[in-house]
Amino acid sequence: MSEWIVEDEWRSLLEKAGIKTYKDALTFSNGTLLSKKSHSRTWLYQSNNIRFFVKQDTSTRIRATLRSLIRLNKPVPATQKERAKMSRLESLGFNMAQVIAYGSESRMGLPHTGVMITLPVPGRTIDDLWKDENLSGEKRLEAKKIGLKTLEILQEHGCDWKADCKPEHIFLTEDNEVYLIDVERMHFQRSPLSSPKCQKQRDRFLKLLD
Repeated sequence: MSEWIVEDEWRSLLEKAGIKTYKDALTFSNGTLLSKKSHSRTWLYQSNNIRFFVKQDTSTRIRATLRSLIRLNKPVPATQKERAKMSRLESLGFNMAQVIAYGSESRMGLPHTGVMITLPVPGRTIDDLWKDENLSGEKRLEAKKIGLKTLEILQEHGCDWKADCKPEHIFLTEDNEVYLIDVERMHFQRSPLSSPKCQKQRDRFLKLLD
């Protein structure tokens, strides 16, 4: 059993790229392969100034399914988990990528595959801005401070990004709007993160800017 949801305004664009059905999205390979793992792939499609990302869960880890069942949670593919986390972060006031299509397939009531298609977020990453010697020192320092402040706000909300709290996952526009990407490993706690954990993440963030 499969489902396939597409935002109406993007349906024709996806069809021109060869994506009409869920199966098309799951087997899509008309672009640049950005990531290939045992259970997933990520593609970048570019044509006529149109860009979008296709995240494919080619299979669902049995361990992840069992973990969800043990915790009395409904098991879902990784892309569905990430989409739910993006929605939760948006409810907390954070800007995320726009999801224009998504779907999943189950077998015998258990998750099997999944797909999520998103548009690129605007701006440039914090690490790209920090390392750009063509920018003024003031602008570079401002980007660094905004990145650290964003991390601090996440921590205050109990959002634990773990090892993915990287400058490359935070985008900053010219108007200093912040966008987050790659939040599939984000965990949510009921209270702010502990001081030692906050400092550890801050140290990691700064080290990645060296």
